[in-house]
Amino acid sequence: MSKLTRYTVPSTAQLLHHIFDRPQLVAAVRDLHPVALGKLIEHVGLEDAGELVALASLPQLERIFDDDLWRAGRQGDAEHFDAQRFALWLGALLEAGESFVAKRLAELPRDLVTLAVHRLLLVIDIEALAMQASESGEDFEPIDKALEDNVFEEWDEFRLIARDNQAWDSVLAALLSLDRDYSEDLRDILEHCCAMSAQYIEDNGGLYEVLTAEESLEDDVAGERQDRRAAVGFVSSTDAQSFLAGIAVATPADLASDTRDPVAHAYFRELGPELPADPTGNGLHGAAASTQRMGLASHNAHTQLLRLLQGAEILQKPEPRRRHRLGTNAARDTNVLPRGTGSDRPTPLPFERGLVALAGETAALVAQRKEELSFLANVLISGCSLGGRRMRPIEALEAAVAATNLGLELAVSELDPTHGPAEVLQRKGADRLFRVGWRALQEQVVESARATLRALLDHDTTGEIDAAERLRIEPLLAAGASDVLRLDLRAVQLGLDQDTFVALLALIETCPTLTGPLADHEAPAHAHAAFIAHRTQIGRAQRFLQGLLRA
Repeated sequence: MSKLTRYTVPSTAQLLHHIFDRPQLVAAVRDLHPVALGKLIEHVGLEDAGELVALASLPQLERIFDDDLWRAGRQGDAEHFDAQRFALWLGALLEAGESFVAKRLAELPRDLVTLAVHRLLLVIDIEALAMQASESGEDFEPIDKALEDNVFEEWDEFRLIARDNQAWDSVLAALLSLDRDYSEDLRDILEHCCAMSAQYIEDNGGLYEVLTAEESLEDDVAGERQDRRAAVGFVSSTDAQSFLAGIAVATPADLASDTRDPVAHAYFRELGPELPADPTGNGLHGAAASTQRMGLASHNAHTQLLRLLQGAEILQKPEPRRRHRLGTNAARDTNVLPRGTGSDRPTPLPFERGLVALAGETAALVAQRKEELSFLANVLISGCSLGGRRMRPIEALEAAVAATNLGLELAVSELDPTHGPAEVLQRKGADRLFRVGWRALQEQVVESARATLRALLDHDTTGEIDAAERLRIEPLLAAGASDVLRLDLRAVQLGLDQDTFVALLALIETCPTLTGPLADHEAPAHAHAAFIAHRTQIGRAQRFLQGLLRA
């Protein structure tokens, strides 16, 4: 009888050896969805991923760069280009050879490469700058100061000065490779950088009321990136926050209207054609080469590679089909499924029953409602946090379904009660119903919870929360920062036990949840959070809050 052996996750070295020792898996790397390849490179570490980067196609790299080179300080903040990260990528590209890095730099969007070079180098036309300084009576102090602590290199009439000494070797090697094979492209990049550097030098620290050339270029690159991402279903943090903020100021007539708000309207206008299904179950759509176009051997190798990455815990294993499937805010998901009527949910939501009923009549309308759910989930991923962190895709989808179902219940109550969920869903899209439900959550739960916490703070008799402390706490309370307040405040100060205190903090978040004494103990075990989906749950939360004030 064979003995059971404990499974161990392969080390990075074992994983890479397994891939590169099998030609069919090496070929399959080129067929990986960019998100999957990006996760693999992240797992290995960019500094050690040169062989993988060498296999990446241009479409894979462009998509990975869109995800990896833009960073936000906090959830919901605007993302900005990370030049230091680009320098690390140059090092990885150089491992594949000078010709490879030159070819990739020439193929990548010109504005992206120009922005990166400008952020890493100061490019100066010495003669032109000297003539300009002589005519204006100025000296070379800015140049001297730049040269004082930084290395430089001459290239024709340009002097390239390092703005980041640590990135210098990689940047210079990449530019020399570009000069050898694509000298005209390099000249175009350096001329553009030189113009921006001249303005950078002239900046003596004064305030500018208009964008500088450098900022304008980043805006252009960011705009092109957003257009590419919008075509596959991304929702930017700016658009997500605009959509949610628009709900707060919408009139009752706006909420009742069958017209989409501007953000949703733009999203569906820009959305590209339907993406191929994701064979991984990880919400990774639009692969460089779908398995439908692969030969049988390629398809088998692709499947083998996916299983290897799942075994190494780089990709998640596909979840059971009874649960929602949604990609991250990295791809549109046309395969969002309503939760089933099986044992995992004894009583399906009216919204879910409505979708099931519609499925028997018009598949196109059901597909449209699922597209709307994907949009809403991606809005929540980009524009809303949960416990101080970014929502996970499945959480965002469940929150979107819950708020949409709440909007459906309110819409049914306002219409003829004989209208069923399917009839309402025929008339109103999920994004319209979500707006109604989200508005109710904010007005009837979130605002009430925040008012309750303020009242408890006002009646604090310990003396530990003085006026200065209240001033510090108020912005956190207004933002629903429950994670910070939980650390700042002690439940005992407010006369609450720990479970009650945590339940109150969960209601002040922009996307409130029911926990502790408010939790639904009949919820399925796999539920990620108890989002409010029914008017009865709103009533339960309101009674809870009223009880705290009477205590």
